[in-house]
Amino acid sequence: MLRIDYTQTDYIKVLEAFSEKMNATIKDDTLVIPDEIANGYFKHAVLSNGLQCLISDYTLHTDLYLQRTSSDKEFYILRFDEVSISDTLMVKIDNDYIWESKHKRASVLLTSSLFDFATSATKGTVVRSINVLFTRKWLSQYLNINSLDSILQKYLQLKTNNYNFAPFDIEYRSWFNEVLGDSNAVMQKPIIENRIMLMVEKFLNNLYENFHHLSIPDSLKIPNDEVKRLMEVESYLVKDFSTPPPPISFLSRVAAMSTTTLKNKFKKLYGINVYEYFQKGRMQKAKALIMSHKYSIKEIGSQLGYSNLSNFAAAFKKEFNTLPSQLVFQR
Repeated sequence: MLRIDYTQTDYIKVLEAFSEKMNATIKDDTLVIPDEIANGYFKHAVLSNGLQCLISDYTLHTDLYLQRTSSDKEFYILRFDEVSISDTLMVKIDNDYIWESKHKRASVLLTSSLFDFATSATKGTVVRSINVLFTRKWLSQYLNINSLDSILQKYLQLKTNNYNFAPFDIEYRSWFNEVLGDSNAVMQKPIIENRIMLMVEKFLNNLYENFHHLSIPDSLKIPNDEVKRLMEVESYLVKDFSTPPPPISFLSRVAAMSTTTLKNKFKKLYGINVYEYFQKGRMQKAKALIMSHKYSIKEIGSQLGYSNLSNFAAAFKKEFNTLPSQLVFQR
């Protein structure tokens, strides 16, 4: 197992600590992880508004333990994570633990530098992550959100309780995938900046709305173990758009719920029903493929399971009110 302990919150210093421990070189703000540890990278990015980000995408070739000790300097860390767990994954905030095993999940987690934080993952685990660092001063300067301090404190006091994990929805996943997309894509830096800001603003605005108007948000009353199982259902829905979605009978077994309970709780957590979620995800994937300018409309339709191009065009227009062919010429 490789263990890395660090105290830094400045992400360039975090990257330097990782570089020293891994005996690897940082080039163009990117640390390519040595093959004996993992296949992938950590990348530092600073947005034009001063927001610091640490972007990572790797598959572990050994067990990894990361631990950040608490600091007297107050910062907030907003984590967007997509993790495919090979065996076990641990998340620790102060003395609270969560253990997960052998499933895939995508979630959002807000922590603070005032708490100890640690995570460990076993060999074979795939991690894709965007960590965003900000301060109260940054919030007041760049985001028009009033009275957020008390809400942030209430949220953070929940630590590893299920209130502290928000699942990805279609919007989060679409923006997340664009940030972690082709690093050579045209206008990649503006795309990264725009999408990260959309993700941050969405999370903080949702947090404000939920905690400002309700003592306990209704959408968060789903028990933690059920939230995890619903996240696993969501991962199956977005796994492969080239084939029809898994039958509801299969998904209900994944969730260990009756089909009726699954339908109701999935809609409660994600806002739309199971198969509408699949279709929205498929159309977002289509849009991303079109905007990449790498494939023809026919090729994209085929990749997404459409044998009839007219059906693909109709589904796309229903979602975005424009035809795929019209989007091709937009930059």
